[in-house]
Amino acid sequence: MSRRKFADVPEMLNDLLARYEAGSGAPLSYVDEDAFQNVEQRDRFHEQLAAAEMSGGIAVKRSHADGVSLIAHLRLVDPDALYHFMKRVPAHLRTRDALSPVYARPGLPETAQEVLDELGRAWNRGVSRFNLPPYDGDALQRALTLALAVEARAAQVGAQTTDYRTFSMAAGLDSKALERQLAAVIALHSRLFPARAPFPDLEADDLLASYGIVRMPQPLLLSGPLRVGEVLLPDLPYMGFPPDLAERIELASPVRYTLTIENYASFLRHVREINGNRDGLVIFTGGFPARSHLRQILRLAAEAQSPVFHWGDMDVGGLRIFRHLEKALDKAKIVLRPHLMDSRMLFEYGVVPVGKRDLAPEGGEQSKIAEIWKIVSETRLNLEQEIIDPKFPEFLEFI
Repeated sequence: MSRRKFADVPEMLNDLLARYEAGSGAPLSYVDEDAFQNVEQRDRFHEQLAAAEMSGGIAVKRSHADGVSLIAHLRLVDPDALYHFMKRVPAHLRTRDALSPVYARPGLPETAQEVLDELGRAWNRGVSRFNLPPYDGDALQRALTLALAVEARAAQVGAQTTDYRTFSMAAGLDSKALERQLAAVIALHSRLFPARAPFPDLEADDLLASYGIVRMPQPLLLSGPLRVGEVLLPDLPYMGFPPDLAERIELASPVRYTLTIENYASFLRHVREINGNRDGLVIFTGGFPARSHLRQILRLAAEAQSPVFHWGDMDVGGLRIFRHLEKALDKAKIVLRPHLMDSRMLFEYGVVPVGKRDLAPEGGEQSKIAEIWKIVSETRLNLEQEIIDPKFPEFLEFI
């Protein structure tokens, strides 16, 4: 390990205490003689170091060479004395003061004790945990308020979609609170309510979308023969509907297939190049579908009574979107089949991108994408759907 050298006494002593708090029993520090710019700076350093030595908090090891006294190193010997000399509050006391009001907070789930204990152990070592900096009790309280509000929203299955800023204000905080502390909120929520998430490591935006919380609610984009009540809608390539009014949209005539599409460019190409005669119901999921979009997908797929397909990326996010849709449709006794998502395409066009997350094994042996999931998990091949030309679904075997 390289020696830690300093030419500033307060910096050196605070570093000793920080390493002690991190678990180093009796850390050593060394003087950076080359960093002194003049004699006055060196003399001032030695005067401050002598005062610290007199406090009893450190022991200075000296050596002699050619009649000159040199500092070999200094060692922390009495943390309490050095804390007093530096007027620094020990980490465990700062942690105690920050966490005590949180432990006493009413309405916490049973899992909170373990989570707060883990946070306390990290803060005692001066280490961040759950994306929360050490000793910041106020930040913890805000993140905890939002995490509890996320859980309350997640439990309201029929609730309308809300945006981040409205959600933050409804939780009693300023409008940008969720955006500022998004990582901490997700980390706390996943530990406090581990059974809630559809997948254990979804991206933060995708996880919140599954609970009906989005940065800005997107319209529901549909292509097909549509009506509102008795009114037939115009024969346009696609139309967008406010999420809170989409419940009124119905099919005006039967369709041959239902297709959900993950990405916008692929949705546009399919509705323009393939669905010109509107004999399919095509739905843009907007990436990971928000809860309100998923509700309409389930409703319209059940109404259509046609083979249901999904076309998306063959990567970590895309496969999780498929599985999320597949599980939801399965509860309604509807089978979801992949469209333009197969192992041949993956091996032919897939690449191994730099910096992409690994895909953990997933226990979906009966899934229609079990083989693709296994290939992506083992090879890390990814395929973005935009490089594939749209095609009419191959579903004759199902009708």
